[in-house]
Amino acid sequence: MSERLLVIAGPSGVGKTSVVAAMSQLIAMKRVITCTTRAPRPGEIDGVHYRFLPRENFLARLKRHEFAEHATVHQNLYGTLREDINHQASCKEAVLLILDIQGVEAIAKLYPEAQTFFLTAPMAQLIRRLKQRETDEQLLKLRIKALREEMLGAKSPAIKNIISNGDGELEKAAKQICDIVEKNVGYSLKRKKK
Repeated sequence: MSERLLVIAGPSGVGKTSVVAAMSQLIAMKRVITCTTRAPRPGEIDGVHYRFLPRENFLARLKRHEFAEHATVHQNLYGTLREDINHQASCKEAVLLILDIQGVEAIAKLYPEAQTFFLTAPMAQLIRRLKQRETDEQLLKLRIKALREEMLGAKSPAIKNIISNGDGELEKAAKQICDIVEKNVGYSLKRKKK
């Protein structure tokens, strides 16, 4: 199972969600939904984009060791439930996680055959993307300040593949990841026809 487990990480604004959406047009995959205590952004749906949990609920699950990985990011809690990974693993499709670098490192310890990817883009593009989506000026400053540290995640030993997702590279990035995953799995992941 763990060779079908793919983990995508990268700094804020790199387009992790966009790359995953493009990948879903190329291969069959199941995404494990991350839990978070942060408020939903406009257009985000509970159970589709994230599981939005009250902080008390998250902390109770954490105390019961229900998370395979968890982290505090920008003052919010994020985590992936073990039961969700195991449930998705019962299928023949790729199993996808979108995590920060701390999460990738935790998952790589539990599932050493997992395929890990770090998305990059030029700093100026990341800052522009953050400014386009973040309306809270204080949070924007915090996210921009954290970008340099987040970019260091590419140097983690848990990262096996670095993929560029600069402006105009979305389709290319998605295809590169899908090709690597299928090569490592050793069989077709039922590529969907466009």
